[in-house]
Amino acid sequence: MLAYPDAQMIDVMGPLEVFASATKRMAGVAGAAEAPPAYSVEIVAGEAGPVRMSSGLELVASRALRGVRGEIDTLVIAGGEGSRVVLHDRTLIRWLQRTAPQARRVASVCTGALLLAEAGLLEGRRATRPIGRSARHLPIAIRASGSSRIRSSCATAPSIRRPV
Repeated sequence: MLAYPDAQMIDVMGPLEVFASATKRMAGVAGAAEAPPAYSVEIVAGEAGPVRMSSGLELVASRALRGVRGEIDTLVIAGGEGSRVVLHDRTLIRWLQRTAPQARRVASVCTGALLLAEAGLLEGRRATRPIGRSARHLPIAIRASGSSRIRSSCATAPSIRRPV
C-alpha cells in the first residue's frame, strides 16, 4: 500500500483490512496452518517511518519506496487531500512508472487515480473518476480499452506483496 502525507486513513486501512481478512479466510479454507499466508500486507512511503494522515493520526511505513524489492502482487495507491501535493513529487511518480508495470494488479482509491494518471499509467485504459472537487483534476480524456489490470474506486494506497 502506498501511503503519503495527508492521505485518507480509510483509503489506506480499508483495503489493507480486506487483504488481511482474505488471508485469514484463505488459511481457514485451506486448513493448513503451515501454509504461507495468501498476502503479506505492508505500507510503503517516500521514507520509512511515521506518515501523518489527513486526520492527524500517523501510520508507520515499514519500507521506503527505494527499499521495495521483489514481486508485488497488488499495488494499491491511497487517495486523499495529499494527492495534490505528491502529484509533483517526481521521485514518487518515477517509482510508480517503474514499479506498477511489474505488479500483477494495480489499484487506487479515489484521488489515488490522479497519481496513476500523472505517471501515465492510465493512458489507453478505463478508469473511474472520483466525484466532487477531485474530479476536475483528472485528465479529461482517458481512452477506454479492455484492460482490467488497473482499477480505481473512491478510497486507498501502499504495496501489498504476495509471498513467494
